[in-house]
Amino acid sequence: MKDEGHMNNRANGTKSVARHSQQRKVTTVAVISALSALTLGGGANVMAADGPQVLEEVVVTATRRLESVQDIPASIVALTGDDLANRGITDFRDLSEAVSGITLNRSDNALGAAVYIRGMGTEGTTAAKKSVGVIYDNMYLVRPGLVFSEMLDVASVEVLRGPQGTNFGKNTTAGVIRITTADPNPNEFSGKIQGVAGNLGAAEVRGVVNVPIIDDTLGLRVSGFTAERDGYTENTTLGIDTRNVDREGYRAKLLWNLTDSFQLRLSAEHTEDRGDADSTNTANAFYVAPEIGVYANNLGAWDDETDRYTVNLRWLVADHALTVFWGQETSDSLIINDYDQTPVPILSLSNLGELDTESLEVQWTSSFDGPFNYLIGYFKQEQDSTSTTEIPGVYTGVSTILEDSEAVFANLRYQFTPQFGLQAGVRYSDDASVGMNIHHDGEKTFDELTYSFKLTYAVDDNSMVYASYDKGYKQGGINRELSTCGRIPGVPFPGGCLQESQAFWQPELSYNHELGFKTELFDKTLRLNTAVFYAEYEDYQSTFSIPGLAQVLISNASKVESFGAEADFLWAASDLLTINGSVTYVDTEYDSFTGSPCGWSAQPGCVAGQIDLSGQTLNRAPELSFNVGAEMRSGFSLISGTEWFARVDAVYVGDQNLSTTLEEFAEESAYTLVNARAGLEMENGLKVTLWGRNVFDEEYRINAGIGDSPIRRGLVQSELPGLEATYGVTVDYAF
Repeated sequence: MKDEGHMNNRANGTKSVARHSQQRKVTTVAVISALSALTLGGGANVMAADGPQVLEEVVVTATRRLESVQDIPASIVALTGDDLANRGITDFRDLSEAVSGITLNRSDNALGAAVYIRGMGTEGTTAAKKSVGVIYDNMYLVRPGLVFSEMLDVASVEVLRGPQGTNFGKNTTAGVIRITTADPNPNEFSGKIQGVAGNLGAAEVRGVVNVPIIDDTLGLRVSGFTAERDGYTENTTLGIDTRNVDREGYRAKLLWNLTDSFQLRLSAEHTEDRGDADSTNTANAFYVAPEIGVYANNLGAWDDETDRYTVNLRWLVADHALTVFWGQETSDSLIINDYDQTPVPILSLSNLGELDTESLEVQWTSSFDGPFNYLIGYFKQEQDSTSTTEIPGVYTGVSTILEDSEAVFANLRYQFTPQFGLQAGVRYSDDASVGMNIHHDGEKTFDELTYSFKLTYAVDDNSMVYASYDKGYKQGGINRELSTCGRIPGVPFPGGCLQESQAFWQPELSYNHELGFKTELFDKTLRLNTAVFYAEYEDYQSTFSIPGLAQVLISNASKVESFGAEADFLWAASDLLTINGSVTYVDTEYDSFTGSPCGWSAQPGCVAGQIDLSGQTLNRAPELSFNVGAEMRSGFSLISGTEWFARVDAVYVGDQNLSTTLEEFAEESAYTLVNARAGLEMENGLKVTLWGRNVFDEEYRINAGIGDSPIRRGLVQSELPGLEATYGVTVDYAF
């Protein structure tokens, strides 16, 4: 079992370049030339390499087994903890700068998160399910917006593109983001302290300590953080900065090798994330045109608090592994906003979302030496979600949804010849939701069979071609009213009632056809993975704000089509330079969506509250996105035993529409963000880094839309800018 634990640690913290324990990455020809010139001017005492730099094998657990990324017939990008540190990624949403084709946006609180892969996803509300599943230390997060916070002591991140309905189950019709935190090492006392200071009053402190309790047997790892930053937008009515950062948290993790074949992991985690936010800038016929940073009178806020406990055990027996996972998560998410959206204080609306989740998963996995292997498993999750909506002194409404999900699944693989193999899987999911609206009070059940077929062909020892067909499933649900039907007492506008056709939303199904090629070239100094895909979505789920009402409706488009191509590469160009990049081209459109709800009553094409979006490109689905970066590292001649390093990353996001109702106002032009880092790393564990993000201060928006104000009786436009240029210094000390 100690060997198995070592393998797991390796999978969670795999190195990608042999010369150092960190991956080094890319940028443009101009940047490479500049870095090369800097190297040539560095003096004669350049630190010698131990040999030609080559790429090491990257091991992941995306198939519920320890496997090389290059052997898995799927489009996967894996980032280690060192990769994240080298890029300066400490916030989950910044992963979109490291992997093309994904969009991660949380404008304020955990309830309002957007997670997209290959242009497919669902805007966040308390009831909406995601098309992209987020798996955190083996726990499926019912509310993935909770992970939009600190990337604390993370060992690896795996981004799996395309449906993952067999291995990971429901609500993964577009993909999975899998996060694994670092395990304790029972054989070494070590730790790290990090301090960050930057503009906008940024001040961050992080710490990790690893304590061996019993050699080879028992280890403890404790980590914590606190991070603050001033807001980058302003409520000009109140003269207060908004969209600030104020978060903190900690984790304790225990690894216990009870015997050579039995291993136990226990973890406990607490995080808090809060900030000031209000209605985004607003304008209508009675007010001036919108200007980013102009907001209403009532100052809003969000406050998310989460506790998570997990138990993982693994027992090796008779050429098999029994894996059992149990997890419990509780969270409270509070939102306060200016409901009337006027410069005078009329109404403030608050929403408190309380969520309790408990998960259990059991897997039985073979490890035969022959050509045949299999995996069978069982999954169960229970969820209790309560939403309390309040207009102080006027109205209080409470809505509760109970959900119970169960699934059984199996995967098998057979290697017919050394070159040709087959992998197949099946999963049966059964989901039940209990909720109410004006047309329903009780239980609604959904069940579905998903499957996966993958053919692989090894061209040679370093190259593989695969073809796959996968089906994904996202459960349906019950729409709930956030205001009363009729008139709220004392409020001079009507509440809203759902129409009977709006009472439920149906399950979303995806069918993905994919052809991929993976290879390593030039003596394993260049890794190149490519894929082309075509996907069909039936009853695609999308969220819409109901004109004039304080609620969100989840609706089904009858059919969506998506096709495209992507490529990822990593090149150890020399002993000093490593280049990486990824590019995604995707074309997504509503093949048929004649009954889409209008975003606002006067929207062009809106008839009787509905608009035809057939043939339109989906929101948050840029055709082209890519990232490219380079990192160089060499000896620093002025200080013995010291290396200098420099890194530049460029991220391009193509034209897109930021609103589900695709109004012209929400069209966002393409933009490019550039990040840069440089510093010194010393033998004594001290590391100093100067950094800048969005160094050219590119202006862009992350949210935009139009709606009807129930108080102002007119058109409201809202938008939210992306973060401006930030810069600062980071000091690390490892011991």
